[in-house]
Amino acid sequence: MTEREQRYIQDPLFWRAGAIAATIFMSMVLAALTIDTLRQITPGSPRVPSYDVINNSIAYQYDPARAEYAPKIGGEELIFDAFPALGNMSHDLFWWWWLVHLWVEATWEVLIGCIMACGP
Repeated sequence: MTEREQRYIQDPLFWRAGAIAATIFMSMVLAALTIDTLRQITPGSPRVPSYDVINNSIAYQYDPARAEYAPKIGGEELIFDAFPALGNMSHDLFWWWWLVHLWVEATWEVLIGCIMACGP
């Protein structure tokens, strides 16, 4: 490597310009990929069903035309039956908070404490 090339590589402006160019290029790539991903995951698109299937039964059945298992959307089910269907969202979230914290703290943390207490 010549002395001129060594000076050029050791110059901080070279590395700063390289970092800025790489950041701008990768930001453009990230923006393009984000736009493409948002187009593909939009509800109602061929890849993502619309929101009205949330409480429906979803199972995989063999599709002879495609020669593979494919999702089959069935009738309505009460999937989120553990939570009361209250009209007020703040009441619903209040009871959800208690359910989650009582389950996590009263069950798993106590269980892990018992297992650790009985350890070697």
